[in-house]
Amino acid sequence: MQLVFLHGLETGPHGNKYQALKAMFGKVISPDCEGVLDPYQRLQIIQATMKEQPGPFIVVGSSAGGLMALLWQQVEPRIVGLVLCAPALHPLFKNCRPVSQKAR
Repeated sequence: MQLVFLHGLETGPHGNKYQALKAMFGKVISPDCEGVLDPYQRLQIIQATMKEQPGPFIVVGSSAGGLMALLWQQVEPRIVGLVLCAPALHPLFKNCRPVSQKAR
C-alpha cells in the first residue's frame, strides 16, 4: 500500500503537510502540480506520475488536491482510500465531472 499526497494550488509537492505525512508514515509520493491551475491538466500529471507505481493507494488531498483526489478516484481502480483535507469543491470548480460513488 502506498501513501499519495496531492497538494493544493498555492503549495508544492513537498510542503509542510507532505513533510508531516513523511515523518509519520515514511514514504509518501507527491506528484508535482505546482503552478498548474487547470484540474484536468493536474489530473494528467498525477496519472503520468503514478502510472508505473504499484498500488493500492491511500490518497490524501489538501484543498485543490482534495478535488484532484476525487477526480482521480473516478479513473484509478488502485485507490482504496481517500482522506480529504478542506477539499476545494466550491463554485470555482463547478464545471468538473460529478464524483462517482465507487470509493466507499
